[in-house]
Amino acid sequence: MKNKYKNIAIILVIILAMTLLPGCGKEKKDDSVLDNLPSITQTTKAEVETTTVQTTIEETTTEPIPEVSDDITGFYTMISMTLEGETFTTKDFEEIGMNYYIRAFEDHTMEIYTGAMFEATWEDGVITFEDEDGEFHNDYEMKDDLLTIYDFDEDEGEIIMVYERGEEPENFEELISGQVNGQAFIGEDGSQMVGTYTINAEWIPFEESIVVDDIFDAFLAVSGDSYYVLVDEGVYEYQLENDSFVLKEEMVPTDSGYEQICVDKEGTLYVSGFMRDFVAFKDNTQTFAFKDLDKIAMHPSGEWGISWFYGADVEKVTIGDGTIEKEEMTFSELSSVGSIDINENHMFVSGYSSENDQVAICVYDLENNLELILGDKEWSEDDSLGSITSVIETANGFMALDGNMRDLFFWKTDGTFIGTLYAEDLMGTHYPWLSTAVLMPDDSILVGMTLERDDESADEFIVYRITGF
Repeated sequence: MKNKYKNIAIILVIILAMTLLPGCGKEKKDDSVLDNLPSITQTTKAEVETTTVQTTIEETTTEPIPEVSDDITGFYTMISMTLEGETFTTKDFEEIGMNYYIRAFEDHTMEIYTGAMFEATWEDGVITFEDEDGEFHNDYEMKDDLLTIYDFDEDEGEIIMVYERGEEPENFEELISGQVNGQAFIGEDGSQMVGTYTINAEWIPFEESIVVDDIFDAFLAVSGDSYYVLVDEGVYEYQLENDSFVLKEEMVPTDSGYEQICVDKEGTLYVSGFMRDFVAFKDNTQTFAFKDLDKIAMHPSGEWGISWFYGADVEKVTIGDGTIEKEEMTFSELSSVGSIDINENHMFVSGYSSENDQVAICVYDLENNLELILGDKEWSEDDSLGSITSVIETANGFMALDGNMRDLFFWKTDGTFIGTLYAEDLMGTHYPWLSTAVLMPDDSILVGMTLERDDESADEFIVYRITGF
């Protein structure tokens, strides 16, 4: 995901037609850019009468010198931003429904609200903030109640932001509720035909929306009333209350390196990732941890699974009482493995086919005997595949998510291709990465995906319920 929080000058791209501004650095200030800023002195002279004998200055007036302060504590609202010589004002911000604020505290910390809230420190004319890419700085100066911040972008040039100090509104939390990380996704229900099937899509919101950095590895697993979500390498338990997902517990912290989750029919949750411990939880208590395994798809029995990673050896893992056995496993029809799903009767393995070098889904029985090959077609064919992320089997056939194509593909039980549905047509989601699908006991399918918000402020994980297949 693009890093959108390296700079203080974040403007809504879609409305102001600008790019988000990357990292910042110090640059020479140009005090002439904003004419309305008070200067240190302003002197007005009356008409000067000159004779050959003398020159008389009739009147000189000097306005008060603005106070230059080192203390910037207080609450601020942005009143102007100058970028590439063009100045945007409070009126412009109000027209797009956005305001920009700063809270500066006595301990020299500050909170900056610019479509996302991030923290910084201030000291001796420099604002400092950092992220995973390093430390960044902006110059500032304070005159009376005007705080001027100077930013610099290699493409856009110097950026000047002027904030005015004032009273913090009583409804401040309400003002920012819709703009921290921007405007959350609001979904709509949809319906489309594929073949003879009417496919319906129902958006299920999260009580608190899920903003993600990693758009590719976002997964769902469901056991009873527990809905497990893996995002940004962490795992969280949700429950469905009043038609919304409500967070119950953090199972594994964010940035723990995990990439895959699944459950067995006994309710055990399995969490795995490349070069991470393979761990299991039952009733939210960890039951084991094994090393030297990769991403793992488990059979619903919980007795065995398959460990794989791109370019690594594929292994069947059998779990015993505190032990795990590994044996090499091959899928000769594929030259590489991209995803694996396992249900009660089949293994679904996607990757590039050995014969045609096209993306294919191989359907195997549990003894590793090939039953069907789905896809494996040239790019121009209707059932040409891109990057398969999940495969589901229902009584009517097979459904696959293609993250790269943003499509849902459908086949009959004998492998006959039915057709595709574009995610945007079915769900109204603009260019989502379709990442995960779970077959529910009522034969509906939960489909999880990540997408960029309309205001381009953040990426978000969302879920739809699919019925009709």
